[in-house]
Amino acid sequence: MSPTYVLALFMIFSTATGAELCPKPADVAFIIDSSSSIWYKYFTIQLEFVKKLIKTFKINPTDTQVAALTFSKNVVKQFNFKDFNNLEDVLEKVSTITQDNGNETNTHKALEKALSDLFAPGNGVRENVPRICILLTDGVSTYHTATLAAAQALKDAGIKIITVGIGHKINIKELEAIASSPAKENVFKVEKFEDLKTMGYEELVGKQACPEPKTTTTTTTTPEPTTTTTTTTATTTQMQQEKPDKTCQGKEADMVFIVDSSSSIWNVDFETQKTFIGDVISHFDVESGKTRVALIAFSDEAAVKIHLNQYNTRKELISAIATITQPGGSTNTHLALELMLREVFSTKNGARPGAAHIAVVITDGVSSRPDQTMQQIELTRKSGVYVFTVGVGNKTDKSELEAMASKPVSDFSFVVDGYASLRKFREILAFKTCKVPGDQPTCSSDFMGDLMFGIHGIGGDSMDHVIEFIKHVGGAFKNSKNIRLGLKESCRNADLPLSDYSADSDFATNVQEQMVESAADLLSGIRTSFGNVRPDVNRVSVLILSGKIDDMEKAFLEAMRLKYSTRVIVVGVGKSIDREQLMRLASYEDKAKPDISHVFPVDSSAELSDIVKKLHVLICRDSE
Repeated sequence: MSPTYVLALFMIFSTATGAELCPKPADVAFIIDSSSSIWYKYFTIQLEFVKKLIKTFKINPTDTQVAALTFSKNVVKQFNFKDFNNLEDVLEKVSTITQDNGNETNTHKALEKALSDLFAPGNGVRENVPRICILLTDGVSTYHTATLAAAQALKDAGIKIITVGIGHKINIKELEAIASSPAKENVFKVEKFEDLKTMGYEELVGKQACPEPKTTTTTTTTPEPTTTTTTTTATTTQMQQEKPDKTCQGKEADMVFIVDSSSSIWNVDFETQKTFIGDVISHFDVESGKTRVALIAFSDEAAVKIHLNQYNTRKELISAIATITQPGGSTNTHLALELMLREVFSTKNGARPGAAHIAVVITDGVSSRPDQTMQQIELTRKSGVYVFTVGVGNKTDKSELEAMASKPVSDFSFVVDGYASLRKFREILAFKTCKVPGDQPTCSSDFMGDLMFGIHGIGGDSMDHVIEFIKHVGGAFKNSKNIRLGLKESCRNADLPLSDYSADSDFATNVQEQMVESAADLLSGIRTSFGNVRPDVNRVSVLILSGKIDDMEKAFLEAMRLKYSTRVIVVGVGKSIDREQLMRLASYEDKAKPDISHVFPVDSSAELSDIVKKLHVLICRDSE
């Protein structure tokens, strides 16, 4: 499903100096939208963002030079590359830029002016350094065809274009067409102008604008990759050479890296892959316990190399990653996904129901069993795991990677040219994973529902686990005005009617305090409890059952009556449950064809927390 994200997360960045972020020489031109569609206060925010972005560079005649123009109906050149020699003067000039407020967005004229004027000989542009254009806009160009032609002329001249679209009126396809390839790395979508102040986009865009360091290569005769030995070892010191310049503070997430270790990967590239993972981890708040990290390596087999609850510091994680070896073999991606759901995202191994569950799959090829991979992809999607895919090189299957990734694909699936390109991609991936919601519900904000829990056959210590399970499932919706919760329990005649509770604690307390002998009576009671249901709301019943149901035929008839107007999800607890009974009581994906889409068996009540996110996805699917 494609949940509506409510982003309540702030990225906190260090105050890295320009020289620390990008010491490489470049000529960088800013093309700034100043049309009337931008509120004057937002235009000021845009200028402040440009100033922060300029600070990420080392400004002087021998390192980075900047130029700028603004555009709306007309184009106004603000300054050339040769006009200012130091950071202070450039920032002062940017502060004086005024808004033109034209009623057109003539992006094509701005791009043409950049090529014919800013990058013209005599205005300070240099021959021997990279040339970069950064376009900022909040809307669609007035003349689309002319805009694309002007952008192509810039790119043909060897000028890299990065586009930053702000707000909901932009045309992302147009921005991708304007930007240099690959568009996924050179197009940045900002939800609103205020995010330019808080979300750290200046460092992200600055990193992408920073030229690649030149490397010297030596041609040697190298044997084909083998499956037996590792010739290059990434040490902890090597992985920690570059200290993190920003951290995704406060992020509560359980993250697993799923790493291709098949024979198609050269040993040196496998080490590069490990270094990349260490770099990404350095952006997260591991020490506080907010973020937990696991790792799976897969080839012929899949193996958990690091569990979520195994290490508590970045240093420990990076040291452990450095020791992982490459077994070689085929690319059994399906085994890795199956292992992730079964072992990694399990409470016994450190997974938390309230944290975001995130997987990052890195591979350079096509899965050996695509049919089984697709089956595991579907199970992963139903489990509520956010999946990022990173394809390396030209032998990957783009359609498979996109099928594996969460939606929208543009935010979750990426392809890089080779393993050497991973290094520059680390900030983008870290930033994207930071934007995944944590313990937010997967329902959209306008989702309305009546949710009734039914308990049968649960007793002893298992009841404590069931109570916690109900808290997690019900509490995740924050008991908003759109959701009503209720409870029926068959052993002690408990009755907690559907109600609007004002706080999470109210519902939790009532569950603990409120806790018919037959399953049929339980189902009948649930149907009655819905009463005069609110119009246009989703009715969902979650049955938590243990043991065999003695009055199954009566219970089945009551379930049929209940399913006429209510979606029924059945959770079976314990090894003595009859799965056939559970399936008969539950709703089906297709009402005419029985299936197990609404059935969730667990071996013990302690494992109930492992299926919380699966229920969130299923309950909220009507909000798509």
